[in-house]
Amino acid sequence: MNIKHLLLVYARSNDLERKCNSIEENKRYELYTWLTSY
Repeated sequence: MNIKHLLLVYARSNDLERKCNSIEENKRYELYTWLTSY
């Protein structure tokens, strides 16, 4: 296992984490806009 491979795996898992976080943020934002529109 070389360092480049490790960095690639790390970057990929980091990206997945960021995607999950942004999905959570979007859900929260949608809920907020839905609540404030009524």
